[in-house]
Amino acid sequence: RLGHRVRGDPVTRIFFDAPTVYDGTAFHLVSVGMVCEDGRELYAINADTSEHLFLGDEGFASRVWPALPKTECPPGHRCLTRGRGHLDRDHPKVMPPVRLLRAVGDFISESARGSEVWGWSPAVPYAALLGLAGGDPLPMRLPQHVNDLRQEWDPIAGTRNIAQPPLPTGPVTAFDLAHHHEVWARLLDSVQAADRPGDI
Repeated sequence: RLGHRVRGDPVTRIFFDAPTVYDGTAFHLVSVGMVCEDGRELYAINADTSEHLFLGDEGFASRVWPALPKTECPPGHRCLTRGRGHLDRDHPKVMPPVRLLRAVGDFISESARGSEVWGWSPAVPYAALLGLAGGDPLPMRLPQHVNDLRQEWDPIAGTRNIAQPPLPTGPVTAFDLAHHHEVWARLLDSVQAADRPGDI
């Protein structure tokens, strides 16, 4: 099973995804989705997301933008979104950066046991998440390290014929992708359990 142990028991794993867009100099976090093994879930959107930057990335414009809460452009209004709406900053899932970062810290700290955060190639999105603090101190509850599912998957995929879990189709959110990472981890658990029958 992926994950360490605390007092002999597996830690609680949290699976996350955090789409980012690149402006040529830095990565900017759009949203974050988290799914915990204890059943808790978190989905939050960065209120500082730039529609112009976001819609300049065709992949995001076609798959992620349709899934975000939006307000319609007023009739006859000319704007950079070209009629594709604006992020609804009054929606309860849309949060200012500092509040979003605090919500993530609270979510991680609520695990009854020790917790680990897992993502797919998570270094850049997690750095973008921590960057929401700006120059302010980070919440103490945020870990400095996150675990990479890809580092666990690649050695296994290179030695045996195992199909990847299918990605969600259509409009997709960070929350959908966090669930997908959980499915990926369960698959890795089953492979590792088959290799080590005595390991639970």
